[in-house]
Amino acid sequence: MDGINMVLSIQKMISKEVLNFNEARLYLQISQTRLRKLANNGEIPCMRTGKRKMHFNSKDLQTWLSKNELKSHSNHFQCSALTTLKKGACRDERSL
Repeated sequence: MDGINMVLSIQKMISKEVLNFNEARLYLQISQTRLRKLANNGEIPCMRTGKRKMHFNSKDLQTWLSKNELKSHSNHFQCSALTTLKKGACRDERSL
């Protein structure tokens, strides 16, 4: 999907109040596995219909995204500082 189509798709998703699993995954730009883990752990609120179908409130996703962007930036700066101190990469992104 090229950049313009991606932006249009995201704008369309933002206007929806409830997103299905795939729309939420695309909106957050995370893998299916990561979204499933976050939802199952209660880190991202979701509504379940049946055993496997998940739906997400777009406002909840925006709130989660805003909070986790801050963590991501903070982790980036911490990683940069660690990398400066010792050679090697900071790989503690699983805690996000």
